Order: sequence, then C-alpha cells, then structure tokens
Amino acid sequence: MSTLYHLTADLLALEALVEEALETGDESGAVAIDAWMAELEGGLTTRLDSYARWRAYRHGLGDARAAEAKRLTESARRDAAAVERADAAVHALMTRMDLRKVTTTIATFSLAKLPPVVVVTGAVADLPDDCIRHRDDEADKVAIKAHLVAGRLVAGCSIDTDRGYALRVR
Repeated sequence: MSTLYHLTADLLALEALVEEALETGDESGAVAIDAWMAELEGGLTTRLDSYARWRAYRHGLGDARAAEAKRLTESARRDAAAVERADAAVHALMTRMDLRKVTTTIATFSLAKLPPVVVVTGAVADLPDDCIRHRDDEADKVAIKAHLVAGRLVAGCSIDTDRGYALRVR
C-alpha cells in the first residue's frame, strides 16, 4: 500500500503526463491515464481513511491529556492549600507555646524572624529622584533603605522591623 507521500509523487507524475498528452495531442495515453487515476483514487481514499482514524485518535489523546493536566493542576493546588493550612496551624501552636524550634526524627520546625522590609506609603512622585527607578517609575526600595539606614528621612517611607515570624520546616 502506498503512503500519502508516494501518492502525492504519483499524482505529480500523472499531472506531468496529462500536460504532455495535451501538448502532443496523443490520444493513446488517455486509457493509461484513466487507469492510473483509478488506482490513485483507490489508494488515496484508503490512505485518507487511515489518516482520518489516526487524526481522530490523536485529537482524543490530546483532549484526554489536557483533561488529565487540568485534573493534576487542580490536585496540586488542593495539596498546596492543605499544606498551607497545616503550616498555619503549626505556626499558631508554636507561637502560643512560645517555641522557636522543635526537632523531631524527621524534620526541624523553627520560627524564623522575618527580615526588615521597606514600606512606601507615600506617592512615588514625592520621593527623591535617586529613590525612583525611572525605567518603570517605581520606588527603588534599595536606595530608600540606604537613605533610611544612613539616618536620612525619606517622606512616606519607613523600615518595618516587626514583621513577625515565618515557619521553616527542614
């Protein structure tokens, strides 16, 4: 059985034969051309039927994989949410019991102090020029922190040093 590639090559050769017969006016090739066309059409329909089945199968497979990916993504989201809720409960328990570190045979749980962060409450336009990232017109928190640490005031900005604790599990 011929492949679609071979059938296409045969069809191109047939077109060349038809053009030659038309140019020369040769009627003897008409019977050969008709036989060749019948053979091509039979092979073509068989090949296209196979292609249609393969195409439907691949579409079905793609749809099934997309549905499975969606199911797995949703499952991962639920798992992450469950871990987040459990971590919050452990964090609250350790805070109530005033525990900073608990070591078990499997893991070490600790409450780590969150680092200070620059807080900008004012408008970006009111900041000193060297405290603005001009490429995106955002506050440059690194520059603001440098000013504040050096003791220079920056209007509408502060360093929050009391951010609490985060649970670390190692």
